[in-house]
Amino acid sequence: MTGFVLEFKRNYSPAMTTEPYEMFPIGEVSADNVADSTSNEQSIDDRPQDNLEHQASQIPPPRISENFRAPVNNTTNRRCQEWTTDYVRRLVDRGIIGAEALEIVQSKRDPPSHGIF
Repeated sequence: MTGFVLEFKRNYSPAMTTEPYEMFPIGEVSADNVADSTSNEQSIDDRPQDNLEHQASQIPPPRISENFRAPVNNTTNRRCQEWTTDYVRRLVDRGIIGAEALEIVQSKRDPPSHGIF
């Protein structure tokens, strides 16, 4: 096992999933950072097609956890939530989204001990 991989889901609609989810607006980005899809079909790939995806590809996905029962940290035991925070921080640092986005993302993260049984 290698942990997580970065993938881009084209034409994905959260409404189509059976999994529970919540969406939180975190800010606005210029349309210049987003490429419109050239088809209506859903697909998954790992090739960045716009600036937002390129920025995402610069943040390594979390590796497999050395000890999944241990609290989360920033080196050996990372979740997708830590990756998301790093990604949003990168967008803020580059002026792509406002700083309030990072505050919102941080406020929605689970605590480091969440899910440990």
